[in-house]
Amino acid sequence: MIEPRRSPSEEPDAVSKHADSLTLALPIDAAIAACQAAIRAGNWKIMRSDGRNFLIKEQFGLVAMLMSYPTRAAILLHEVSGTETRVDLHGSIFGFGPIQSGRVRAALARLRSEIERAAAAVAVDA
Repeated sequence: MIEPRRSPSEEPDAVSKHADSLTLALPIDAAIAACQAAIRAGNWKIMRSDGRNFLIKEQFGLVAMLMSYPTRAAILLHEVSGTETRVDLHGSIFGFGPIQSGRVRAALARLRSEIERAAAAVAVDA
């Protein structure tokens, strides 16, 4: 299991967070493949992975970085049954307020959409 580098007490106070979850009708191995495809398609960079869970960071150009911080996200997969996998998404971004909260929510919504799209493609291929 991936552990955070910082303890919760070391987490900066000025961080906006959002969480989401979904259940995929796929076994754990297929769900991992779908998440990896979603990460590649969504222009995210894998910071750390234990093969089942992923810590990722949004990638964007220099000009965009001057205006905002990248969203960081964790994708945690839990096997519900042999044919279902729960995917928990946790995102954060430096800064607080409605703009940063909206950015982290939008980034996780895009990531969820990419995971659902990749899961549909994996299910069709199977």
